[in-house]
Amino acid sequence: MILILSNCIERYKTLEAEDFRRPCRDHFAELFPEHERYLPTPIHYFSEKRDRFNKPLYQDTGEKPAWRP
Repeated sequence: MILILSNCIERYKTLEAEDFRRPCRDHFAELFPEHERYLPTPIHYFSEKRDRFNKPLYQDTGEKPAWRP
């Protein structure tokens, strides 16, 4: 998907990534209107920090994913 997006943006200079994300967000919201009840609002990544069992901890970015409505 990323390759298709980058090729389109490279070929058609007026396109931006948001031109692809917006319809996806709208369609996702139509298909799964109650998504906020089940998905966390911010993005979480694995942190470099580890718990006492040496498992990585989550790091909260405080940002909503670009694809989410």
